[in-house]
Amino acid sequence: MPLDTHEWISFEDDNHRRTWVFDATFLRSNWSCVYGAGCKGVLDDDATHMGQGCCSYGAHFIDEEDVQTVVMASARLRPHHWQFIRKGKAGGILDSDDGVTTTRLVDGACIFLNRPGFKGGSGCAFHHLAAETGERKMDLQPDVCWQLPLRLDDQTDDYGYNIVRAPVHIHDLNATILHALGYDHKRLTYRFQGRDYRLTDVHGELVSGVLG
Repeated sequence: MPLDTHEWISFEDDNHRRTWVFDATFLRSNWSCVYGAGCKGVLDDDATHMGQGCCSYGAHFIDEEDVQTVVMASARLRPHHWQFIRKGKAGGILDSDDGVTTTRLVDGACIFLNRPGFKGGSGCAFHHLAAETGERKMDLQPDVCWQLPLRLDDQTDDYGYNIVRAPVHIHDLNATILHALGYDHKRLTYRFQGRDYRLTDVHGELVSGVLG
């Protein structure tokens, strides 16, 4: 659907000189991840045959807690989970992109992405670990890997004003978006492996400054 036919919701935040704009059409759509089912990837050209999905550029971490989650989870991976375990142990799993900590790239994609033909199975190494132990994938992998494909686009005014106060965590942003659409993020749950989970996990507080 062309962007000019989307419905947008905007909120003025005078306290922090910010305007929040949300794509309500996408948020209410039936979007679903198609990795492994014809996903063309995120490269400029069709990369279906590469089986990389959205892993071509590695995972960009949101904070130090996110980094440590993956560091600890990676220590539990075994050769049958992880194709590049030797490279990870020898050269590390982290890198940096424009000052942001990322997962290291190996052969053009995330070091944790098992490629087609790997004996232990293609796809994310953390998914294989989770399937074996019965854990949630989201508790092992980078936050960006399991969240909706939303983009936070900060734009400055003519004076180059930068956001230096009241930074907003992604869980808080997601909670606020759900609230704006009429959902209570603490009550909206989904069933997984016999338990009810919140979309914001155990996190998420409303950003009151953007709510009227």
